[in-house]
Amino acid sequence: PDTCRRDHPSDATRRSERLKPWRRDVVPARKRAGIDKRWWLAFGLPPTSPASSAIYWAPVLPRCDAEARAVNTASSGSPTIRAYRPGDERALVELWEEVFGHAMTEEHWRWKLKHVWCPVENVGPAVTEDDRPVFHIGGIPCRFHLRGRAGTVMVAVDAMTAPPFRRRGLLAQVGRHMWEQWRQADIPLVLGLPNEQYNKAVLHWRPLFPLTWLIRPLRPESLLARRLRFPALARIGVLGWLWNALWDGWSRDTAHVRVRELQQAGPEIDLLWRNCRDGIAFSVIRDSAWLNWRYFAAPHYRYRVVLAERKEQPVGYAVYRVKRGTGPVLGFIPEIFHDPDDREADGSLMAEVLRRMKAVAWVPTKWPNPRLEAAAAAEILRVNRFEWMGLPEGEWRDEDLRVGLKTLLNRLAPNLIYAPSRIDFHPEHYRVARCRADLLGDADLASPPPLIRIYQVQVPLTPVLANLIAPTGDVMTVSEAALNQYQTQRRTVDTCLRPKRYAALLFGVPGQAEEFWELTPAEYRALHRDPPSRPLVDTFRGVRPFALADPLAYIRGVCERRRIARIASSGE
Repeated sequence: PDTCRRDHPSDATRRSERLKPWRRDVVPARKRAGIDKRWWLAFGLPPTSPASSAIYWAPVLPRCDAEARAVNTASSGSPTIRAYRPGDERALVELWEEVFGHAMTEEHWRWKLKHVWCPVENVGPAVTEDDRPVFHIGGIPCRFHLRGRAGTVMVAVDAMTAPPFRRRGLLAQVGRHMWEQWRQADIPLVLGLPNEQYNKAVLHWRPLFPLTWLIRPLRPESLLARRLRFPALARIGVLGWLWNALWDGWSRDTAHVRVRELQQAGPEIDLLWRNCRDGIAFSVIRDSAWLNWRYFAAPHYRYRVVLAERKEQPVGYAVYRVKRGTGPVLGFIPEIFHDPDDREADGSLMAEVLRRMKAVAWVPTKWPNPRLEAAAAAEILRVNRFEWMGLPEGEWRDEDLRVGLKTLLNRLAPNLIYAPSRIDFHPEHYRVARCRADLLGDADLASPPPLIRIYQVQVPLTPVLANLIAPTGDVMTVSEAALNQYQTQRRTVDTCLRPKRYAALLFGVPGQAEEFWELTPAEYRALHRDPPSRPLVDTFRGVRPFALADPLAYIRGVCERRRIARIASSGE
């Protein structure tokens, strides 16, 4: 985050302030009740406080020589420091679980400490006589930019000691040993988050800058309902609307900046770094190699990266992820990068990330078992074959869906597919539609592409687009029984039933009616060939719990519906 601060101090500023170029922005933000428009953790309760409240750095100096030679002079039977050996990760992840109380996979450990090439050994285990690791400290080699110069520094991580071997000085001994190795490899600096209770003078730690958690609730009504034990409060959506309208004023995007999602970091990220690095005093080199390792290759989290462009030139990017669990849904924004003086890029990136998070925030946070819900609904509908893709919302990648859909299309060879489309405000629905459109143009499909019928969810198609009506009054009881199986979607299901009744009244059929937009594969591909000119959440409005506002869902976006109807017809 230090790379994204504005108002970097001049060279005349004293050294300690130059190492903290973001300070002037953070202090006023804390005075605003701890809410800052760029560094929000979204729609949830505050996370557990980090083990350390500041980043520290330690010089790797020759004066450590004498201390390093003293390593391993302890009495017989003490743990011995040795180099890492392939296969050690099996015992090290067990030590991690013993010390920290939660699991780490071997894949995660290798990605963290052995994925990036290092000129020197970066893992320091201490083992007992039976070669069992009882202490571990690692270093992640990172390319750093320090006031116009590039170099490699170590980020010290995962210092852990088995409980029976604590308070024996292992951290000091192994730390000095590793510091000495890194010094001999011409690594000048070590960064880390030492525990606040640890004597930082032992390894010459010096404070670099403090850390601050900045939090913004996206559904304050849900938090109040949980805190006050009053569930009905969570249904007062106007509270959340007013809250978000107030704070969205701090993060307005602009028409000059276009934001799109990246599937991989490429030359555009390298160009962005070259354009921005001169205005940054101290930072990891945030090029394509950094993003591909840190976020796209991460095995433990599914990160999403969005890129901001102005006149087809990259001006910034943002990284976020969504965490689901038994408690509130949390959104994390670990990184936003752009030129420190580019407020348009800053506002557009934050606005786009918040749009995506707010779309997910309206989904219920408790998921008993969505697969079982879908299976129960399929059984009521007497579906002969049920396939479950199992892609977690907000955490899947486009390629995951394309591979699964291509396998199903080749296996089943359907002649008709019901699909979502860009007539929606939910980013996940649009991503599914875009992936399906890309797949319809794949020459490797075993059968000809089938017809596509676009269905509506919360955003009505309206007579502008609908070209096929299916009366469903005769199966209304079975349909509602199947929908009732989706208890996690109960609120959405109730509102989506009203457009079916409106369609029945409009077209003069009893009960309910479904509206569809039937397209050829070429028309569907043309519809999703180019990204929307503006965010879908600003283009369309869905039906909501308050029924009197339903006409707005039909009126808003009429011009866009007519425009995309012309786009689809061009694919014939």
